[in-house]
Amino acid sequence: MWPIFGRPPPSDAARKAVPEQKEVRAHLDQLQLRLGRVMGNQLARQRQKLQHLEHSRALSRPLTFVEEKRMLLDRQQEKLAGALQKSVAVHRTRFAALCAALDSLSPLKVLARGYGLAQREDGSVITAAAQVSCGDHIDLTLSGGTLGCTVTERKMNSDGKRWRCLRRARTCSKPATRCSTPLSRRSCS
Repeated sequence: MWPIFGRPPPSDAARKAVPEQKEVRAHLDQLQLRLGRVMGNQLARQRQKLQHLEHSRALSRPLTFVEEKRMLLDRQQEKLAGALQKSVAVHRTRFAALCAALDSLSPLKVLARGYGLAQREDGSVITAAAQVSCGDHIDLTLSGGTLGCTVTERKMNSDGKRWRCLRRARTCSKPATRCSTPLSRRSCS
């Protein structure tokens, strides 16, 4: 019933599940050929890279390569130094212009141009003629120093009229307020 070797004959299902030895060998031969081609291609590419590196200047003449890079670095350094000097010059010029503009706004420079600073005796700044009265003592700061002044007249510019500080005089019957009499005919001023 069974052959001489003691194994049962393979059934159809077993034959389909397990490939035959010839098929396995043929497949292995194909894989071996493909592997040989792939390895040959990789080896050829690596040889080309190696030949390229052998002929490159970096490896064939390394000192020349280093010297060229050093010269390139020197040129870049000179360009950078020139750009830095130009930038510093531009910023220095701009800084000088800003300093001049700031200096022209200095209170001392404004006083040197003929302006003055009026202050009360307590140090508060007087900005309008209406802030003082006749007889008030004020300090007027000019470029050369400070003057102690007494207000004797006050002129208002809003409507073009002049106001004069009035003192009570024995001969004047009007109170020390705004007088309607023109300045030239006042007897109490």
